[in-house]
Amino acid sequence: MRVEKTMAATPQAVFACIERSVLADMAQSGHASKASGLKSGDRYTKTLRTKLGAPRSVTVCIHAFEPPSLYEASFKSSEGTNIVRYEIAPCPQGSLVAYEERFQTPSTLGSLNQKLMQGLLARSSKKRMRAQLDALEAQLTSSQRS
Repeated sequence: MRVEKTMAATPQAVFACIERSVLADMAQSGHASKASGLKSGDRYTKTLRTKLGAPRSVTVCIHAFEPPSLYEASFKSSEGTNIVRYEIAPCPQGSLVAYEERFQTPSTLGSLNQKLMQGLLARSSKKRMRAQLDALEAQLTSSQRS
């Protein structure tokens, strides 16, 4: 599923905001900042809470890190793999930011269930994804004021 939003910032500023967010996530998960910066192939593990509050270990792998236009990472757990992707392109108003999410399950039955649920939950998923882009825009606005 994919959503897009125009933001009043350069692609470089948008990408830098995403990079800061990933580095903060790594630091919060107990991983030291990389002096050489992020790159494709970087991995780290973090603990997330399920909807019921149980801890779950997730391995994050950065698949694409191409400033200022592309960031893609996977979040792999025992339940499957969630893939997030940001594509950033210049436009007259600043940047067009596309945010995409995909989920892959390790089993055929899980895959069929996921397709069914995706159709049923498409509206709420798009709303949550738009909120993700709104949060990114708020971070950009905040950093531009500083």
